[in-house]
Amino acid sequence: MPTIVESRPGNGPLVVKATVFINALPGRVWAVLTDLRSLADWDDLPDRYSEESLKHGSELVWNRIDGGYTRLTVTTCDQERRLRLSLYASHWEHPPAAYDIAYTYSLAATEGGTLLFIEIGDFSVLPRGQAFFDASREFADRAGAKIKALAEDLTTPADSGGS
Repeated sequence: MPTIVESRPGNGPLVVKATVFINALPGRVWAVLTDLRSLADWDDLPDRYSEESLKHGSELVWNRIDGGYTRLTVTTCDQERRLRLSLYASHWEHPPAAYDIAYTYSLAATEGGTLLFIEIGDFSVLPRGQAFFDASREFADRAGAKIKALAEDLTTPADSGGS
């Protein structure tokens, strides 16, 4: 199970942090994080995307019932080390450049596997930031466990499974 660490001292940032030990090489974990077929197993598949795997500049777009959208844009893609997806929702008050809210996945090779560090936020700039934070705590727990299971399952296809 992922270890969830909450960042919310007083009125500080609303950032969820989780750490997961995965008994697999970083390349295998990276494949689970960046391959869209694997993404569908640990997150909701977006309505619009252009590639089969994530790379710098990739955009994942979910259509909202109200006609708006939620978008994740890959802003950092450091192979087998760090994946950062900046979050923006069309109903937020300001344009995307006004926000620094992201899903960040960092990998560290360890003896016997990989440490996956998940960081989601900072939601403190949003009017309903606490609700986003609470939902992200649940997501980090669920997604971290599923990413672990997928990476450790040798029967799951992985494009860049071992380095």
